[in-house]
Amino acid sequence: MLYEYADLQDKGSFKCNDEEINKIYDVAKYTFHLSTKEFFIDGIKRDRWVWSGDAYQSYLMNYYLTNDNATVKEQLYH
Repeated sequence: MLYEYADLQDKGSFKCNDEEINKIYDVAKYTFHLSTKEFFIDGIKRDRWVWSGDAYQSYLMNYYLTNDNATVKEQLYH
């Protein structure tokens, strides 16, 4: 399946001694990348729209994982 995404490089990482938490982080990171285009979208399988409440969570993950300020600025314009 082809999908559109922003080709952002990970600058941050996370690892701990609890393998379940590591898996949760990996799923969150994967979902974040799927939901990041020219701005952050909500509900990759449903709405695919910009929601400010979910954008806030995306900002935090973005700052930690990719530190991509251009996407945050674009999000604020929507």
